[in-house]
Amino acid sequence: MRIQSREQASREFADALCASASRHGGGDIAPGVGRCAMQRTSAAAAAAPAGKLPEPQARNLYLSRQKDNRGGVCGRQKPQRHARYESNVAIHSTSGAALASKDYSSPGGANGYYVVNAKWSPDSQFFAYSMMSSGGHSPWSFPIWVYSVKRNQFASFSDMINGSPTISGAFTIAAPHTLHASTWKQPGDLDDKVPVSVDLETAFDRLPAPSK
Repeated sequence: MRIQSREQASREFADALCASASRHGGGDIAPGVGRCAMQRTSAAAAAAPAGKLPEPQARNLYLSRQKDNRGGVCGRQKPQRHARYESNVAIHSTSGAALASKDYSSPGGANGYYVVNAKWSPDSQFFAYSMMSSGGHSPWSFPIWVYSVKRNQFASFSDMINGSPTISGAFTIAAPHTLHASTWKQPGDLDDKVPVSVDLETAFDRLPAPSK
């Protein structure tokens, strides 16, 4: 029997995640986007200095507090005109079973998204992540998406706040599952950010069922 350290196990899982994403997931490798990135990161991207875009995550693994599920971010290498990577987000059980995935790569490498921040809710029921455009479009916009374990479903955080955008990649999740982010007070006014808080369980209950 081979005994692995936590770091070794996480690294092998991340390798398997990227390998699986390149083979499966309903075409989550777009033509011309390229192979999974081999660079690894150990933490979510920090806030970028003024005037500099956040660095894309090439590969990262997030273990839920209850250790039932793992959220993985796998980056796609792409042409260097803009961001270096576009992201595929995948949720696996600790046994390795694929539960769900969402691909943000684009054929041309400039119309997708990359993850800049991600985390599990304290109760391990929701995985949230913020993104930026890989082509630099709408650089003030940081879309946030959330995965629900109970529903096995991804949903846009914007849909939970009446279609308003999130204008910062930074967010927090308070126990058990309240997400705190930033939006604008008036449409188009980027200088007047206001906080917005959403109970994720209540928000998912209010969303329409996903189409089959």
